[in-house]
Amino acid sequence: MTFHLGVLMLTTRFPRPVGDIGNPETFPFPVTYRRVESATVARVVTADGIDETLIGDLEDAARDLASSGVDLIATGCGFLAPVESRLQAASGIPVLASALNLLPGLRRRYGRAPLGVLTFDSRRLGRHHFGPAWNDGLIVEGIESGGELYRVIDGDLPDLDIDRARRDAVSAAQRVVVRAPDISAIVLECTNLGPYRDDIAAAARRPVHDLAGAIIDRAG
Repeated sequence: MTFHLGVLMLTTRFPRPVGDIGNPETFPFPVTYRRVESATVARVVTADGIDETLIGDLEDAARDLASSGVDLIATGCGFLAPVESRLQAASGIPVLASALNLLPGLRRRYGRAPLGVLTFDSRRLGRHHFGPAWNDGLIVEGIESGGELYRVIDGDLPDLDIDRARRDAVSAAQRVVVRAPDISAIVLECTNLGPYRDDIAAAARRPVHDLAGAIIDRAG
């Protein structure tokens, strides 16, 4: 039987190159997308957490995906990590909401060395987004100082210079390594960093983990 992925998507129009969870060519199996109209970047990517009305809309969309026959549900934004358990309870099927929720397993895998986290906006990503996955050994770095990728996503713009975006992602990875030369691996909170995963790994000389890769591993 063919594995079938369901993805809850934010309401956006910015480009999604291969490697982004929002591009079906990222995966070697069928993907069904559900766009949640109320899930804008401004409402999801916030330091204040996600409001109950939006959580209810996400739960409804998760139920809809589950009823369509998907095997697993993911989301298009790592800031949805805190609602993973609620989406799983609502849908009744496995949910991987964010690469942040991979951290406990990666910590067991890599031991005591710190882990790096690349996020869309380090000013908005708080400890409550990590929940029990947080510890003081995490080195969090954002792309908000870059000139292209952050600008396009935050402004929900229709055009992206992928070479400039790649440079933004690589620069963020390099800053992580400078801050913590002993990091063992890097985790991509932002699903929009997936297209640059290999470039990040080459620049940082560290393994890189993201949500798309975890989904493909889960599918077997």
